[in-house]
Amino acid sequence: MNTGRLSSGNAKENKPNLQNLPSDEFTRSCFIAEPGNKFIAADYSSQEQIVLANFSLEKNLINFYEKGFSDMHSYVAFLMYPEIRRCTIEELEPDKLNYIKKEYPDKRSLAKSAGFAINYGGNGATIAKNCNISKTDGEFVYNNYFKAFPGLKNYFDLVLAKAEHFDYILFNNITGRKLFISLDEPFVKYKNLVKSPEFWYDPEAKNIMRESNKSKSEIQRKAQNYPIQGSSADISKLSGIIFYNQLIEKNLLGKVKMVNMVHDEWCVEAPEEIASEISDLLVKCMKSAGDQFCKTVKLGAVAEIGDYWIH
Repeated sequence: MNTGRLSSGNAKENKPNLQNLPSDEFTRSCFIAEPGNKFIAADYSSQEQIVLANFSLEKNLINFYEKGFSDMHSYVAFLMYPEIRRCTIEELEPDKLNYIKKEYPDKRSLAKSAGFAINYGGNGATIAKNCNISKTDGEFVYNNYFKAFPGLKNYFDLVLAKAEHFDYILFNNITGRKLFISLDEPFVKYKNLVKSPEFWYDPEAKNIMRESNKSKSEIQRKAQNYPIQGSSADISKLSGIIFYNQLIEKNLLGKVKMVNMVHDEWCVEAPEEIASEISDLLVKCMKSAGDQFCKTVKLGAVAEIGDYWIH
């Protein structure tokens, strides 16, 4: 994938799509450890959201993690809808959000949808479609979200401006990985054409401008999403490299097996007698990788040990 996320397999080629397998216990219990081994599954906690908080440095988003809130969607609803608040933003503590999920599930649901849509480059129309509401209501939710997190809009505007100027999307300054925008993109062509006065006399100018606007919207979506998804992929891959090197250093390669990586989760097998030790080591390596990208809000990981794939 362009973001650097691992691609899914193709069942027609006898490569099972482990990325999209159901996460229910019945399905996951089909994946078992070898006799004498334990299955360790470790994944990051809210990886992409924490990467976004670190990259944007949005103060209300950072506040969520620093104060130890756990329900992001209720927190977003609280910020988006002043009419449901029972205290000021300054007085807000984790235990003062419990009522929102029960008493305002509709507003919490809209807040949830807005967060997912916007973080993946969506807009008011996306929210309207996902929530089956009018475009006007979708725009209202969209605008309210950015009022709740004004720093996000500034961040998204900045990454878009850089993408437009340089014709590439920079994922992060750690790896320096980029997605170059094709010179054949209508928006890039338009940028070059408008420098020529003759362009405005071209009968196709309006059509070119129309296609350019469509192209710009797609670039905007990628500029918002790719640095977050791509950097999350970099963190996950780096954690695997760190863990692999640790296995070599401790002479455990072959004894401890890195079975698979699914999204932001590592699946590992280890002998039962050292499973707890390996679980702790894996989490440590995952946190170490996260620390290189997430300086303000730390990225954590959690592991579970069992006889099969527990998630």
